[in-house]
Amino acid sequence: MELHIGKLIKERLAETGMKKSEFARRINRTSQNVYDIFERKTIDTGLLSSISEILNFNFFEPLANHVLLKDHSQQEVMEAQVKFGSSAGMAEALKRYEKEYQLSELEVKHLKIEIDYLKEINLLLKKKIKE
Repeated sequence: MELHIGKLIKERLAETGMKKSEFARRINRTSQNVYDIFERKTIDTGLLSSISEILNFNFFEPLANHVLLKDHSQQEVMEAQVKFGSSAGMAEALKRYEKEYQLSELEVKHLKIEIDYLKEINLLLKKKIKE
């Protein structure tokens, strides 16, 4: 199943009750650009970071879950999140899948780099939200 970031953004915007015109103004885009964002399956990380801050939601987390664990059931992802928390859950799940699925050393290294990167993004977003 493919993750559609534009749909996630549109859903979160609706949850906040913010008008599309206000959202467009805050991300320094036109209203038409906002509608284009809703149609995107992928998005620039800088823009996604701004959107995460404005909508007070870390969009990197569902993306990380999808990228790192897309070959595993949603049940396994949810169990890892409940047991270990989001980033830690991904790291713990990665360890388990490394053993279970015999991931190559290069695959494991790449995934660990992504997890570290996502942890840093999470910290920066939390810090920005507190400001």
